[in-house]
Amino acid sequence: MANMKNFPTKNPLVLFSDEYEAEGVIKLNGNVEIAKDPKNKLAVNNLIFFTGTRIAASKGFSHVLLLENDCRVGKRYWDEILFEEFLSKNVNAIAGGSIAIFNPSCYTREAAARFEKYVADSLADRPCPMSITGSSNLAEKRDSCVFPNGAFAIYKMDWIIKTFPEITAQGKTVELARRVKTWDYAIGIKAWEEFRERVYDMIVPLNSVYSGYGNIMSTEDERKQWLIDGKVIGVHQIKSDWIGPEPKPEQDLFTPQVTMEIPKPPPTQDVTGKTEIFIVTYAKDFQYLNHCLRSIKKFAKGFSGVTVLVPTKDAKELRQVIRKSGLENVKVKHGYEWAKKGMCWHLAQECRADVWCPDADYIAHFDSDCIFTKPVSPETFFKNGKPLLRYEPFATLGIRHPGTMAWKIATENALPFPVNDEFMRGLPHIYHHSVYAKTRILVEQKTAMPFTEYVRSGRNEYPQQFCEYVTLGSVAAHEFRDDYYMVDLSKESNPDRSPYPVQQFWGHGPLDQPQEIWVDGIKRTVTPIKMIEEILK
Repeated sequence: MANMKNFPTKNPLVLFSDEYEAEGVIKLNGNVEIAKDPKNKLAVNNLIFFTGTRIAASKGFSHVLLLENDCRVGKRYWDEILFEEFLSKNVNAIAGGSIAIFNPSCYTREAAARFEKYVADSLADRPCPMSITGSSNLAEKRDSCVFPNGAFAIYKMDWIIKTFPEITAQGKTVELARRVKTWDYAIGIKAWEEFRERVYDMIVPLNSVYSGYGNIMSTEDERKQWLIDGKVIGVHQIKSDWIGPEPKPEQDLFTPQVTMEIPKPPPTQDVTGKTEIFIVTYAKDFQYLNHCLRSIKKFAKGFSGVTVLVPTKDAKELRQVIRKSGLENVKVKHGYEWAKKGMCWHLAQECRADVWCPDADYIAHFDSDCIFTKPVSPETFFKNGKPLLRYEPFATLGIRHPGTMAWKIATENALPFPVNDEFMRGLPHIYHHSVYAKTRILVEQKTAMPFTEYVRSGRNEYPQQFCEYVTLGSVAAHEFRDDYYMVDLSKESNPDRSPYPVQQFWGHGPLDQPQEIWVDGIKRTVTPIKMIEEILK
């Protein structure tokens, strides 16, 4: 309990006991020892699990995350991180956690191939191998069994109740607890019976926690160190009285989005504070990202750092790209991309740049298909100590580029005020970190939905139903206008020409094939790699 107090949950924490009485703890009517059975030494443990799921069902929870008293966590709102990882992998998954697998190669060749891919796809940033075991020889066909081991497992409640109806049936739970060998193994058996090879889609590995059994795969000291070092946010089993790492004052990955205090921008006589370059990208854009980073190394001075955010599955390859570029001290951040909603995830993270770059006063949004073409510093993008906020009214922009009107509709659907201007007028876009929290709050006020849930609910394909840069720019102009140097491009002789020393390419096209892009406000056909090498030579 001391560990839980140090690292609170975002979702309800339900505690129950058959003997411990305290505020907030559900006192059971009976004693779980009633399940004791000489033929099943784990029957009491089974009854505790099934009792917990019965309580969860009575409260109407759609999912549960299981804890045991030998669990330790190391990050505030750790539960939200786990639920985010779980739902991003497959919103319809029935379970997730630290996976154990029995007899993966004793059913069919297809099942064995699915098993191999399953393990390979989840290798990134996992501190310990999966637990794989067998109970027969390879010539004997047997069912497999795939399940999350013990604690830190997430379960979808409607599937659990459908599969084990005794949980909610009067007087049947004790009988169920005695009948099954162990509750987690029983879940694996039932899942295999229903899904067969598809079980590898329905039970997902969670790499942000580790739950083991015994000390063969890891020692308790190793598990403690993983938690201290931040390799995982939760470990199981800890049999000692260690209460976990000391909490640190930090802005967590999943900070509540509405209740946070909005920071105030610093004085604006000069460029004060730290300006950090922030890039959100993914593996398909790495061919361009390499040159983007090369341009930062060659031309960018005075920035406090560079942070690159990618889906977790791309983090290993990203580090190779960074090494190839020669740019040093790049901060690699990664998160679990939403299944089939990768672009929506990208858009949401741009609006959470303050979370990914917590030490920055200003954040410069840059894209992987852009390069700097001349020396730049934060001062290049400021005037009178204020970030330049370049915009054009939709009334004029929509005449030249009718497709941009989709962003007006998308942004007005997300914000509680009229949106008359478009702010995607040349990268980098620079905002003070006060803008991001305010943006999330306003979106939640307008939509009556959590910010990330709203963005995730939209269309993933172009044109998306959420526009990150127009939303951020609109909030900056509406809420913090005096803190930005406003530039109305409708008054420029060529509104499509950016004064910034930046060239953007079309990242969906190959580097060595001609493409039509904007160069100095005029559409031209160029071969990206030739232009890049000429600039960066």
